[in-house]
Amino acid sequence: MADNNEFSRRSVLVGTATGLTAAVAGCSGSSDDDYEEGNGGDSGNGGDNGGDNSSSGDEETASITEHEMTTTETDYGTTELVVEGTVKNNTDELIDYVEVSVRAYNDDDQQIDTYMANTTELGGGKEWPFEVSLYDVEESDVADYDIAIEANQY
Repeated sequence: MADNNEFSRRSVLVGTATGLTAAVAGCSGSSDDDYEEGNGGDSGNGGDNGGDNSSSGDEETASITEHEMTTTETDYGTTELVVEGTVKNNTDELIDYVEVSVRAYNDDDQQIDTYMANTTELGGGKEWPFEVSLYDVEESDVADYDIAIEANQY
């Protein structure tokens, strides 16, 4: 009988831990629906995948108007994989904080990592040319990426 109680207690603990993990993960970032597809690739040509990343048209506070994956030379003489693009403030008001998140995937569609860039005080109607560096990853390792934006007015 002690074994049944131990099993039940363990099941409750595992279930609680799983539930808490899922709840915290749901509150800590953008959902998959917030990300739009990018075009990675071994060639690094990325391709322009414009679009405004908007589900509600012009009513959205800010949007990604264009983005592409490319390589750039660092100050140390090495090359680095980056996603470059533009964020536009679709309002007449100041946006206090803007963050762009990029998730990189390998050939097996497994997520390699998430990379971010941010800025503050994006004026009404203004644009921000962003660059998200994909640190510590080789160009040949990234087959695809997706991208999302978060904009906050306080």
